[in-house]
Amino acid sequence: MKRLLVIFLLVVGSVQAQRPKLYQFLDSSEINLSEYRHVGNSGETQEVDPDNIDFDLLNNLVFEKINSYRKRRHLKPLEFDTTVDKMAYFNSLVNSNSSFEKPVKSRIKFTRELKRTLKYRRLPYGIFKTSMTQVFAMNYKGGKPYFFYEETGGLVYGRRSQVNDESFEAESVEHYTYESLAQIIFDDLFKSNRKEMQSKYHRVMSVRVMYYDKTVKENRIPKIRASVVYGAPRLAAVK
Repeated sequence: MKRLLVIFLLVVGSVQAQRPKLYQFLDSSEINLSEYRHVGNSGETQEVDPDNIDFDLLNNLVFEKINSYRKRRHLKPLEFDTTVDKMAYFNSLVNSNSSFEKPVKSRIKFTRELKRTLKYRRLPYGIFKTSMTQVFAMNYKGGKPYFFYEETGGLVYGRRSQVNDESFEAESVEHYTYESLAQIIFDDLFKSNRKEMQSKYHRVMSVRVMYYDKTVKENRIPKIRASVVYGAPRLAAVK
């Protein structure tokens, strides 16, 4: 009898230890939730400081761009939801660099994690889909070398060894405005998974943009990750 009890406890402990991280993440009260607010034209001229990004503003701008696109398609705008906000935050936080570079792979990974989570918790929506992308926080011409140039107080294209050449002309790496950066993110999300963006079954959504922490280094252009999670009623799966 004691042996059976020990085996039972080991099995229970093993199951609890295997509970998916997303399940624990959804129960956490320590996560700072986004708060959706209408931002209008506030990001049109405001320049993005790549070292100090207002992610709340960026989240809301991308959110509004997705809903504006849906309205043009004669689809209902999506509502903000705190559960999917935690999912979007989780998605941006834990996925590897390769997952963001390969959106299809990341969606499969998210779906697998979500299926495990639904075994442990009943969520307000039964169907969840995601879109992800990763972009530079500045308007950088990919592949070109750059360095911090003291005379301009910013990043310029080229190599430091070229500074003493008479022919050297400093070309600055341009900053985005919040509006233009939100548009870049929207365009990438649209290219990677427009099907979810224009689904008539989705009801809720959240957008989470954050730094890819491994790219945040002095005098380097950081990358930022964007994750969108959509929620739909379970009945949508059989329609």
